Amino acid sequence: MEYTLIYKERAYDLPKFTKRIRKEIEQISGNNMSSGLDIDKKTKGMYLFIKDKIGEDACLEIFETADLEEIDINELSLVYLGICEGYDRPMNEHTKNTSAFDSISDDDRKLILEVLKNAGNLQNLTKNAAFRPPVRNL
Repeated sequence: MEYTLIYKERAYDLPKFTKRIRKEIEQISGNNMSSGLDIDKKTKGMYLFIKDKIGEDACLEIFETADLEEIDINELSLVYLGICEGYDRPMNEHTKNTSAFDSISDDDRKLILEVLKNAGNLQNLTKNAAFRPPVRNL
């Protein structure tokens, strides 16, 4: 399976998604939510993760510096989230392309379509039944 970071209309290959990478993401996400951890440790953790996944040259291309003090922390966060999104993309696309209707058996699918077809007929019937011309008494 292939994973890609897409950032500023550029694509960067990511290594395969392993348990180790999943644990790293969980650790960094937990650190980022922790109010007890200072910003230096949070940004360093994200930067090292990014550098490990896309390489030093790609980091320099994106951030235009290797000095963590000079990197825009919003851009750092966006690249980190882009990597997470790159790893989630295959599963999200699979889920999006697989509807609940696909998992239903052929017989059940035919029954549902027949019910839906008959629902339109039933609606027309109730509409016509509601309109009755007045009856005259002779």
